[in-house]
Amino acid sequence: MSDQHDHGGERVSKAEYEGIAKEMAKDGARTRRQREVEGAFGQSLPMVLRDLRENTPSKSAMLRRINETLDANGIEQKVSRGTLYNWLDDVAAEPRE
Repeated sequence: MSDQHDHGGERVSKAEYEGIAKEMAKDGARTRRQREVEGAFGQSLPMVLRDLRENTPSKSAMLRRINETLDANGIEQKVSRGTLYNWLDDVAAEPRE
């Protein structure tokens, strides 16, 4: 097998191709995780985070609430602290409606 892949007429190395595939998988997982949280809370992720930020005393409490809600909805995989912090950074950067 060649160490080169042809992607849209552009040649990329096997390592570059694998890196792109891993990033795409992470993005897909991130989107799936966001959909799970939105489904469990019944509202968009920005709304969930804003509501939790206003009604919980700390980020640790927010994380516990998210994971307890996921668990109550039959979703076993938990949201990590890093994921929560990334989401909070993203929501803080978005303009308010």
